[in-house]
Amino acid sequence: MYAFPPVRLLDFVLGIATARSELGGRCIRMPILAAVFLLAAGTFLQQALAGTVFAVAALTLLPIALARG
Repeated sequence: MYAFPPVRLLDFVLGIATARSELGGRCIRMPILAAVFLLAAGTFLQQALAGTVFAVAALTLLPIALARG
């Protein structure tokens, strides 16, 4: 499921949105400590949901996209 092109398109669109907001100066600034906490929580949830479709990357995409200092 992770290699299915429509699913991978979501990662691509998130990258485009992140780049556009950064270039336009409209980005959300999240403190690095909060982003690290959310990333750790997402990673923990990934391990708990190891058998599901969302266990690969869905839970860590948002903290990584917001962690721009």
